[in-house]
Amino acid sequence: MPQQPESELITKAMAGDRQAFSQLVASNQGYLYAIAYRYLSNEDEAEDAVQETFVKLWKNFSWVISIVVLILASLGFIKRKQTITN
Repeated sequence: MPQQPESELITKAMAGDRQAFSQLVASNQGYLYAIAYRYLSNEDEAEDAVQETFVKLWKNFSWVISIVVLILASLGFIKRKQTITN
């Protein structure tokens, strides 16, 4: 099965697709682990931190959407798009 673009996986995961979320975890956990380990210098604590990160992300995707919308609004993108479509 070909790898889906990350943006597509994020969209699906935000809609509740657990398989898409699992693919996101698999493709990003190594990078996040490296960051956590750099700060914690402990393998078990770094693994726990990354796992907790993904658990919170899964439970709070709506919060992530709100952040993106706020960022877009602060950059004026939403207003520009509304002006263009009107």
